[in-house]
Amino acid sequence: MNILITGTSKGIGRELLKVSLNSLKYRKVFACTSTSVPKEFENHPKLVSIMLNYMDDNPFRDLEKQIQNEKIDVLINNSGYLFQEEMRHSKMSQVRKMFEVNFFGPFQLVQKVIPNLEKCEGQIINLGSMGGFQGSSKYAGLSGYSASKAALANLSECLAVELTSSKISVNCLALGAVRTEMLKKAFPDYSADVSPQAMAKYIMEFVSFGGKLVNGQVIPVSNSTP
Repeated sequence: MNILITGTSKGIGRELLKVSLNSLKYRKVFACTSTSVPKEFENHPKLVSIMLNYMDDNPFRDLEKQIQNEKIDVLINNSGYLFQEEMRHSKMSQVRKMFEVNFFGPFQLVQKVIPNLEKCEGQIINLGSMGGFQGSSKYAGLSGYSASKAALANLSECLAVELTSSKISVNCLALGAVRTEMLKKAFPDYSADVSPQAMAKYIMEFVSFGGKLVNGQVIPVSNSTP
């Protein structure tokens, strides 16, 4: 099996990369990042490092070369960008970047990878947010971020229908707060209970078991009630 993960330089993505590289299940691990993979993994024999920056003019140049004729059993859209600012003061450049990284980028990536997923009836896991989950608690300063993640969640439901004939499953895991650098930067005084390691373990367990039984669902993954 092969797996493709975006946003692998730090946080949850780094931990997903670590688990995948250490797993006997995967033959190749395609690690997409806008910077570089962690140095500890650079020379791993299963690693295929791909430069992918959704803000570039042609972000998929390297990806198309690396995955040509490859099968991809699992795609995890993990890349994310968060900028905390109340809507009345929001800079549209930041709002557009959140939608580019959190929604339009994954949308286009799925378009590119569908032929690779069709080779093995693969699965897509989109990592959303509880902020974009209908009925959950909402917080000031996260309007743009939450809206971009809500769009990703809805896209997941629609894709599950569109890709039924290809037998590709699509689910969205709406994650609660995780102790990542991104969260710390946006909320310096807040410390989440859940570690990136714990969340990565949950996600990979879902890939192994839930993805075979569930399709077209937006699933909250949080240790608190909405």
